[in-house]
This record gives sequence, C-alpha cells and structure tokens, in this order.
Amino acid sequence: MIRFQSSHRLRLVLGAAGAVLILAALSAAAPAAEAAKPNLLVVVTDDQRAEGTLGVMPKTVDWLGDRGKTFSDAYATTPLCCPSRVSIFTGQYAHNHGVFFNQDPNKMDPEQSVQARLQDAGYVTGIVGKYLLNEPIAENPPHWDQFAITAGQYLGARWNLNGRLAKVPDYSTTFTAERATRFIRDRDKQEAKKPWFLYVATGAPHGPARPEARYRKADVGPLPKTPAVKERDLSDKPPFWQDLIEKFSPQPGFGKAAAVREAQLRTLMSVDDLVGDLEQELRRSGELEKTLVIFSSDNGLLWGEHGGVTIKDMPWLESSKIPMLLSWPGEVEPGGVDHRLVANIDIAPTLLDAAKVEGRATMDGRSMLGGHRREDLLLEYGGLGDRIAAWGSLTSKPSQYTAYEPVGPFEAFEEYYDLRGDPFQLENLLGNATPADDPSNLAALRARLTRYLTCAGSSCP
Repeated sequence: MIRFQSSHRLRLVLGAAGAVLILAALSAAAPAAEAAKPNLLVVVTDDQRAEGTLGVMPKTVDWLGDRGKTFSDAYATTPLCCPSRVSIFTGQYAHNHGVFFNQDPNKMDPEQSVQARLQDAGYVTGIVGKYLLNEPIAENPPHWDQFAITAGQYLGARWNLNGRLAKVPDYSTTFTAERATRFIRDRDKQEAKKPWFLYVATGAPHGPARPEARYRKADVGPLPKTPAVKERDLSDKPPFWQDLIEKFSPQPGFGKAAAVREAQLRTLMSVDDLVGDLEQELRRSGELEKTLVIFSSDNGLLWGEHGGVTIKDMPWLESSKIPMLLSWPGEVEPGGVDHRLVANIDIAPTLLDAAKVEGRATMDGRSMLGGHRREDLLLEYGGLGDRIAAWGSLTSKPSQYTAYEPVGPFEAFEEYYDLRGDPFQLENLLGNATPADDPSNLAALRARLTRYLTCAGSSCP
C-alpha cells in the first residue's frame, strides 16, 4: 500500500597606493551590484481557483498577464491553506517541510524559508496580510523586517502591526493595500536603497466571503453549468466522497455553489484594486521596471463539481489548479502563455534565481525563469479525520492518477482520468475496482507515485 507521509598580495604588487585604489573601487562596486538586484513582490490570494476567476480582475490581467506571463497549468501541491503557504515559503513539498494540516504551522523551519535567505542576502523583507494559519497573531513572524499580519477576517480584524496589536475596522483588502503601498513608499524614501521582498496575502476570496460595499451587488454572471457541476452519478468516485455528498448535500443543486462563487468573485474585485494600487505605487516610485512580480493563490475550490459541495482538499483540477502570473520587465517577454507544469513550490526558487541568492539546492521546486520542464507533478494531502482520506496524486497534461488511503470504514481507492478526452473528470477509468491489466500502465504509476512521495530536492518532479 502507498504511504504518504587576497589584500596582502595586492600591496606587494601595486604598493599601498594601488591597493587603496583597488579596495576603493571594490567597495564602490558592492552597492552598485546590490542595487542591480530586482525587487521582489508576491501577491497570494486565499482559495482562488484558476478556472473562472481572473475575468473580474482586469487590472491584474493587464499588468501581470498582458504585460507579463500567464502559466496555464499551475498547481497547489497540497490544496489546503497552511501547507500550501509553507510550500510557497520553503519551495518544498509537504512531506519535506512537515506541515500537512492547518493546525501545524510551527512545524515549518523558518530558517529554510525564502524570506530568511533573502534577508541574509541584504534584502529588506516585508509581509502584509495573512501569514500562515492558526499562528497566534501576537507572535512576530521571523525574518520579516516589516510586518502587518492578520488572521484574514474581512471586517474588524485583529492585526499585528510591527509588534503592536490593533483592531482595524477597515475592510481588510483595502487596509492590506494601504500597508503594502506604504512599504514600497517607505523603501523609496530610504537614502541607502536596498532591494526589497514584499509578500502580500489577502484573506479574499476565502469563505464566508464578504464583498466590499461597492461590489456587493456587482454582476458576475451565472455559475457555468459544466458537465462536472451537473455530474450526479458518483459511483466511480471514492466511497468516502460519496458518503460526504450524501451527508452534506443529499439533494445537490446549484444554489449554494452559485452563491459561494458570486461572493468570491465580488471580493476578488477588491483584490484587483489592491493589485492596481501596487502597480501605481511602483510606477510613481520608479521601481516598476526593477521589480519581479508573481501573483498566485494557495489553492483552488470546487464550485459544486462532482456532487454539489464547495470544498478544496481534493486532487481534482478545480481544487488543485491555481492562477500563476509573472511579470519582470526586460527579463520576461510580455503577453506570453507558458504551458509548462508549474506549482507553488516553484515560487521560492524563482525569487532566489532572480535575486542570484543561494539556497535553491534544498528546495524541491524549480525556477520558472529557466527552461525546466516536468513530465508530471506530485500532489499530496494528509487527510481530514474520518471524512476525507489522505492521498497522493500524479498529475500531468494528459492524465491524473490518484491513490487514496483507507479512511474510517472506507477502503483504499484509486482514480485515473484521461484529461485530454475527459477534462471534466467524469469517468474514472479504474472505476469501482482496479483491473489487473489497465492501459494506464497502473504498476508504473504506482511505483512512480511511491518514489515521489519520498523525494527531496533534485529527485523531485
């Protein structure tokens, strides 16, 4: 069963005067080299799926998509808030950083984080918004020079503002935008400018999503009635999933999923304003052309696909695929779509690559700035009590294979989908039983998944 878990020589040759000149030149070159490093800006939303969300974010798409690069096949390697955020910070799969559950944030080693490495390399680091999850707000997050962190509520949230606790009545996305733009403005005022890394994480569009007043009734169109939303025969889905649907959605319909979608999209309109504010501040300060920007999310969310519920936690595409946009003027050609398989574990290696900072060797991900291509990608999940099984999944462009562990009264289960012929994942080709000889080459898939679940660094996909 698959288990988851030298100055002296200068003086001799040139004399004292020559040595002084050389040393002066070297000391003058150091700040110039440091100044040449790009600023780094990462914006991460909460529960924003890839499919059907960027349409309400024209400022984001214009700046980071049309004038940057869009990755069409980006994934959260663990579709759950805290594990995914730790993967963003460390560039590691959950089985290496050790955080499988939202209750485990202190299992992350902050010394292995991208913020630690960039801070050590001379970057000024800043974070605004949601840090991890279930981390006490009163605790100052390590390796951040400036911070304003919150748990993610939409109104009346408690914040830790550089060590001062305060309740902020403002709408959280608007306040996040104010603090983030202030960070950029304050860096611009510094006489000795250093490159900076700013991580901005919104609570939106996590539910229960609460739109800003001006967007409360914005038209976002109807819920698309895709074949996956309309799927009612779940006999080829995991037994625990069938049980969950029976308990929580005995008469599945479109109403709840449509309401969740509407609220999420309306909160993303405020996130779009935040992104627009960041671009304006970068332009005003003259830093726009010197800044690499990545926009992504921690995981996706089902909008009623495969049974009518709104949930993440599953390997299916709506839950695991995330938006991924990247802009770096002069370095990344604008307007392109990159069809490589990328993931949240690639964000940290990309930042270190751009900054020319060591540390990528301990990371499982790869820089998105290079030409690295994956054949497939590992997804993994630690389970949710006796309701959702732990699973490991191999996702590629043509297919997705998933092995579920036993959970509660339910036995182990396997899925295989032909994503080219069945993009909505309606027909599990392994069905209710595993055939001995399947065209999906099941033995090879099982062996590869087993190997990936213990991979580290360069041995990872």
